[in-house]
Amino acid sequence: MLREGNNEECSQVVTVAFCIEMPIIEPLTMNKSFGEQLRVERKKNGFTVQMIASACGTSRSYITLIENGKRLPGKKVIPKIALALHLKTAVVLNWYLEDISHRMKKDLELV
Repeated sequence: MLREGNNEECSQVVTVAFCIEMPIIEPLTMNKSFGEQLRVERKKNGFTVQMIASACGTSRSYITLIENGKRLPGKKVIPKIALALHLKTAVVLNWYLEDISHRMKKDLELV
């Protein structure tokens, strides 16, 4: 940085510190699928499939398909699941990304 009026370097240094709050994201335990993680958290909180479905604005059968690993939730449902389970969206999104990653690795092994 140059001072106005002369070409000497400025001797002042400004230090800026940022505090970023990041949620603790636990890795999938023993390669649990998204549905398995959903089921564990749902039962831990004492919720029924119907309660989660109602909170997410979906059908009970859709949540059952997710829990059984037949479907993955859509991008609009992920934050609703997180809210219903009282979790940060980043945690539930991590389940999704880990599941996708695991499925891709599994598919590559078949090739």
